Formats: sequence, C-alpha cells, structure tokens
Amino acid sequence: MLRYAGINLKNSIKSRYFLYGILIIVGIFFFSKGRGELMVQVQQRPLIIQEIFRYPREKFMKNIDSYSSEAMFSFGLRQFMYLAMPLSGIGFLLRFCDERYGGYDRMMFGRIGRRQYLLGTLMTSALLSILTIVVSFVLILIVLYAKLPSAIGIVEGVGIGTCLRQVFFACILSIIGGWMGFFTAVVTESRFLSLVFPVLFFELWTEMCTAAASFFWFSYSMKNLFDPVAAGMPVRWYILFVFFFLILTGGGFYLTAQKKFEKGR
Repeated sequence: MLRYAGINLKNSIKSRYFLYGILIIVGIFFFSKGRGELMVQVQQRPLIIQEIFRYPREKFMKNIDSYSSEAMFSFGLRQFMYLAMPLSGIGFLLRFCDERYGGYDRMMFGRIGRRQYLLGTLMTSALLSILTIVVSFVLILIVLYAKLPSAIGIVEGVGIGTCLRQVFFACILSIIGGWMGFFTAVVTESRFLSLVFPVLFFELWTEMCTAAASFFWFSYSMKNLFDPVAAGMPVRWYILFVFFFLILTGGGFYLTAQKKFEKGR
C-alpha cells in the first residue's frame, strides 16, 4: 500500500493537474472579496489582489489590525475555504476516474490486491491534498509578506500561529473533500459530479448552518468549520465532526468500491 501510494503521489506531482490545483487555490484566494476598509464611498468591496496592489505600504501600516500579512491571510481563508478545499486533490481524482472507467484498476487488483489498491488510493488522495494546500499557502504568504507589513512584534492580534492553525484545518478539510470526490466518482461514475459535488456540499453546509442559527445556537459556530476556534466551536465537537466525516467519506468510498468491483462494474 505504501509503495503504491508513493508511486501514485510521484506521478500525480508530475501531472499538470497538480499545478492546476495550486492555481485554483491561489487564484480563488486573491480574487475573493477583500476587506474594503481603505475604500471611501464604494458600493462593492474590491478584490484582495486589488487591495494589496492599490495602496502604498505606509497606508497599510496605519491599518495594521486589518491589513497585516497574517490578518489578510486569515481573512482570505475564511472567504474561500469551502470552495477551494475539495479541489485540492484534483490531479489524482481525475487519474482515478481514468483508471476506473478504463479498466486499469482491475489490472492493479491482480498485482497488489483490491484492499491495497483502495487503501493506497485514499492515502494518495490525502497526501496530495495536503501537499497542494501547503504549496499554495506558501505562495500566498510570500506575496502577502512582500506587499503587506507583518503584525509580528507590532500589535497583538492575528499572528503566524493563527495562520498555521488555519492551514492545519485546511488540510483536514482538503482530505475530507478529496475523499468525498472519490466516493462520488464510484457511486455516480461521473468525472463532473466527482469534482462538483464536494464543492456544492460545502456550500450547502454553510447555508444550512446559517439558516438554522435561529433555531439551534450551535449551528452558526459550525458554519466555519475550517477555523472552529475562531468560530467559537468546542474542540470536542470539531473532533467528532472530523471523525464522522472521515469515516463517512473514506469508509463509504472503500465499501462502495468493494461492492462495485465485486459486481464487475
């Protein structure tokens, strides 16, 4: 399983889809809505990329609470996380669909076994998603630190610790989103749905939690699951959430794929 996952990870990194995943995350971050606190008499907030390249560094220094590198990184992640996370492992997901529909998976069964193949698929998806997230966020932080001042040593507020915590939560959500994509690919046998459904699910989750906030006091805290500490969610709830969805997505993919392959489909 480890050897198969390592080979898959190596091939996925060499694929152009790995670069596509990085471009999607970086692009969505910089083209999401910014704070707009420096704008005067505007009806619509500018994009993050417009904000950071519109003003000189001295103007950001006067608004360090909102426009430090760490504060902008944390703010940007809250705006786009649920859209980009499921697509972080797009490279291996598309490769799996090609293998699944082309019959390559059955050839692998005879070489490494069905169990090793499926577990290796889940492991490769998790590792590739984490790697895509880390590389993308490093590129984002490089741009932000080049254009914005750092809050470290200036004021007490959003710091590098907050950013690292959000990166950790982003990696967890990327694994869940990736495994959900594989589960959808096996059930529906559709490349399009395997890419779209995780994004739609994350969006629907956000909207449902917002709508239910009037009836359940804890639902609003569960909306921003990528940063449960900032959202006020108890840590034990977040652990239960992660455990439940990892079992649901990873276990669902494994069991469904087993039954599908046994039926010869």
